[in-house]
Amino acid sequence: MPERPRYRSAVLGALATAAVVALAIAAARGERFETWSGEAMATRWEVTLPARPDARAAAEECFALLRRLDLLLSEWQEGSPLSAVNRAAGAAPVEVPEELFELLDLSVRLGRETGGAFDVTWAALWGVWDFRAAVPRVPAAAEIEARRRLIDYRRLALDRAAGTVFLPESGMKLGLGGIGKGYALERAAELLRARGFEAFMLVGGGQAGGGGDRAPLVDHRRLAAQAEHDLEALLAA
Repeated sequence: MPERPRYRSAVLGALATAAVVALAIAAARGERFETWSGEAMATRWEVTLPARPDARAAAEECFALLRRLDLLLSEWQEGSPLSAVNRAAGAAPVEVPEELFELLDLSVRLGRETGGAFDVTWAALWGVWDFRAAVPRVPAAAEIEARRRLIDYRRLALDRAAGTVFLPESGMKLGLGGIGKGYALERAAELLRARGFEAFMLVGGGQAGGGGDRAPLVDHRRLAAQAEHDLEALLAA
């Protein structure tokens, strides 16, 4: 897990910006990069690597990792450990995999560091606004307030010794949409470094990260197109 989570966004942004400059270096050296794309975590991901014999296999490993994390971290997957915690709200603690426990622990720390601006229990607001309804409605203020009182990261009970997570009141829900894709991007970057790739670029969910002084260019038009694609998919769901 990262030692300084508060710098996550700044670091990823700096990497993406540095990649633009690095393209000129790579072009001058005559180096080639290849890009593979795939779907995971309800969005499109791209993995760009130097044209090495093992590049395709490494990209496929990245996509397999992203899909595994989706099954672990998603509040949208009924069979995920996170969904199990949500279903047990107000009833009983749920034992979860260590990886999920650590990410929730990080989320609580981020809640403290941001004074609650980041709150992993935001998902209690699910369903208050149903944009998929035939006749969308604006919820009453009392309905919104009833859900809002369920949002408080400080009430999330994490028992490290038992490896359990507990939401103390029925209706409380966890959602990792504000951190999950960034975490997945970091894990994929770790995988590529472990495979010996110093120069690479990862793009997914409107986020980008890269490595090395020869990282390929981030095409910001592709990022914008991906964000538009994600929004259209959400509205059509």
